[in-house]
Amino acid sequence: GYMAVLFLACNVWQFLCHKELYRMRRQSNTHVAIAKKSILFKWVLCPHYLAEIILYGLLFLAATNSRLLLLNFIFVSMNL
Repeated sequence: GYMAVLFLACNVWQFLCHKELYRMRRQSNTHVAIAKKSILFKWVLCPHYLAEIILYGLLFLAATNSRLLLLNFIFVSMNL
């Protein structure tokens, strides 16, 4: 149900972030000025990393009592 929708939405969000990062890289050497104009980067400095953390959190919540997915979530959260 809703977990699958959230998971799909986060995947789309992460794809859009990577697409925007690619566009910024091609347009200019000064990413900061372009990032200020982007909706995806308005509230979060690295929205693609935030989307990945949420994805791992959703995987952990979907697989109840999975210590491995809990460790994956903690690892990704700490590294990103």
